[in-house]
Amino acid sequence: STNTTNRSMSITVVSVVFLVFGLGFAVTTPLILAYIILNGSAPTLFGIEFLDGNSLIGKLWGLNAVIALGLALTAVAVLEAVAGFWLWQSMKKGGKLGIFLLIPNLFFAVGFGIPALYVVPPVTTVILASKWKNLC
Repeated sequence: STNTTNRSMSITVVSVVFLVFGLGFAVTTPLILAYIILNGSAPTLFGIEFLDGNSLIGKLWGLNAVIALGLALTAVAVLEAVAGFWLWQSMKKGGKLGIFLLIPNLFFAVGFGIPALYVVPPVTTVILASKWKNLC
C-alpha cells in the first residue's frame, strides 16, 4: 500500500533528491563515458574533468576501469531513481534501497572524487533512518 497523502516533508525531499541525482547521473554518466571512449580522455567543463584518469580509480586501474566502473555508477543511479520513486509512495523498500546505496555511493565519491556523493548520501541516510516509521 502507498501513503502519498500523509508523506512527511522529509521523505518528500529525500525522494526528490534520489530522483534528481539518480536521473541526473543516469543520463550524464553514459554521455561522459561515450566521450571518453571516443576521445581517449575525459571531457572538461569549467576546468573540471569528469570521470578522468586522474581520479583514484583512473590512477589505480586506468581509463578502462573508469569506463567499467562508470557503467556501475550508471546502474547505481538508475537504482537511486527507483528508490526515489518508491519513497515518493512512502514505501519502506525505497528506504531500504536508498540506505543500501550509501555503500556504492561512498565508493564512487572516493574513487571518482565526486564531492556531492560525500555529503548527499550520508544526509539522506540519516533522514531516512529518522523518518523510518513514516514509511509503509
